[in-house]
Amino acid sequence: MLADIPVDQDEAEAAAEEEVHVHEVTAEWPSLEPEPIPDDPVAKSDPAHAEDPDLQEAIFESCSMRPLTPLGRCIGLAPVMTRYKTAAGVSEEHEFPHDTFSYREPLLAHVEVYSFAKYHLLQPLQDLALQRMIITLRKLDCLAKEAEQELAVVIEYVYNNVPADRDEEEPARELFSQFAAVNLTDLLHGSFDALVARCGDFALDLTRKLFFR
Repeated sequence: MLADIPVDQDEAEAAAEEEVHVHEVTAEWPSLEPEPIPDDPVAKSDPAHAEDPDLQEAIFESCSMRPLTPLGRCIGLAPVMTRYKTAAGVSEEHEFPHDTFSYREPLLAHVEVYSFAKYHLLQPLQDLALQRMIITLRKLDCLAKEAEQELAVVIEYVYNNVPADRDEEEPARELFSQFAAVNLTDLLHGSFDALVARCGDFALDLTRKLFFR
């Protein structure tokens, strides 16, 4: 009878352990890697691809009509103020014929400001007045008789009221003597001849400019 057969306890335990080991090797265990999470359709929804055409059109219209925020407002700066041209800038855009306009008065005004600035050591104002003289002289038509007469008065005022510099040529004197040298053919008659005869410093500067031309 089987019940009478003695059982070896050690062999039984070894067989049981071997069976458990075989089961551990051959059994299918669940993977330790996480399963991929399916994409959320709500998170990836794009208004540009909305199924409702009316909604899509309304979104595009709202984006196109929205004004851009100025950069200055984003960083807290005040808006840029409108800039207007100076009197010199406006003057350069227009013509002023000698029969209806006198260049003597504006030139004398600039020379007076220049003389005042030089006397009081106001270099920025002196440079500004010199710049205005240059802009006005650009408009001067030396072929006109009035130009020769007006320029003679201004040059005489410059040489009588603006002293010469010691180390270098005085800027205002240099400007008018250079302008006279360039346009001497058109100016050398009438009152301009008399100016050259009675104003020795101007005649000397004019001669130097003509010599180095």
